[in-house]
Amino acid sequence: MAWCGDSMCLGFKKEYSLLNIFGNGAISEVFPTGGKGMVNILPLQNQELMLTKDSLGIYVGQDGKPTRRHGLPWSEPPLATASVEPYVLAVLPRFIEVRSLQRGAQQTLVQTIPLRDQKFLCSSNSILSRGSPAPPVLVANESAIYQLLQ
Repeated sequence: MAWCGDSMCLGFKKEYSLLNIFGNGAISEVFPTGGKGMVNILPLQNQELMLTKDSLGIYVGQDGKPTRRHGLPWSEPPLATASVEPYVLAVLPRFIEVRSLQRGAQQTLVQTIPLRDQKFLCSSNSILSRGSPAPPVLVANESAIYQLLQ
């Protein structure tokens, strides 16, 4: 789940929905999650979210409507995503993909990082990064945590 304006975006096994928190409390379906049933909600700048439907990241606004003409294709359905503007990262079963978030560069693969069997991905300005201007990106599995360098 993630905040988007006055609504909370919720990901269920079969669908993404928006819950209007400060209004009438109405729940509206955004779209189905896809055949894999994997839910991934990534908050971006400007009240935009990226919702994953199988191997495609779809950009939506706080009203649940698409905000970009094209989605962001992944090689496989992501297990986890994180953003470090102007990039978005995805944990895939065999590696981590880094793609551009810039409009017009919707299919630009920037880098593939060969880390297998990772489960978690985190990027946060709240984590201290030893004076680095960009937040660190942490990736983890059941037995190790790695910090990706920028």
